Amino acid sequence: MRKMVLLLGLVLLIFQGCMRSATVEVKAALDEQTTVRGLAMCGSGFLAFGDIKAGILYIEEGKKVEILKNYDAKKEDGGWRIDQGETSVVYKLLPLNTLDLNALAPQAAFATLKDALCTAIPTSGACMNMGNVQTNNFSFSWKTPVGGVSYCKPSLGNTCEFVAMSTGTHRTYKDPDCPKGGASAGKKTLRICQDNTE
Repeated sequence: MRKMVLLLGLVLLIFQGCMRSATVEVKAALDEQTTVRGLAMCGSGFLAFGDIKAGILYIEEGKKVEILKNYDAKKEDGGWRIDQGETSVVYKLLPLNTLDLNALAPQAAFATLKDALCTAIPTSGACMNMGNVQTNNFSFSWKTPVGGVSYCKPSLGNTCEFVAMSTGTHRTYKDPDCPKGGASAGKKTLRICQDNTE
């Protein structure tokens, strides 16, 4: 259960959604078997991918200067320090082509996706219907936390940056559209995709 809760945190990193009335329809990787490749489904791939726990930043060839400047990285002995909120880590740099796309997704990660756009839902309490991107089946619905969320969706020529940030435990619903008094699908710890491009 703990693995499911932690990996569910990755759910908001890879939103592919569209507005439909008051509810946002989202497809995402929901299960604990989500791979690194699965996190790039809303774009054409990564320009950079950071594994926070391992302290490794993978960068696409020819994009090193651009990516390090974008993350405001500072050179230190043994690597590059990147500060993200309360997280400050020194990263070792590796070529993106050495990233194992078939490995299970790390519990804490950040990335720059190409051909994707970060879209904000700034209000709290908006309902989101979550569907599994692999099976296309509905999984649960839930309401956005205080401060809202941002999510990545396909958009040619743009980039979307995300970082996993814990937002606490939220009630989810077994049925679509967050029905008032509806049956619970349990409480899950979620992390939001924060837009770093603004």
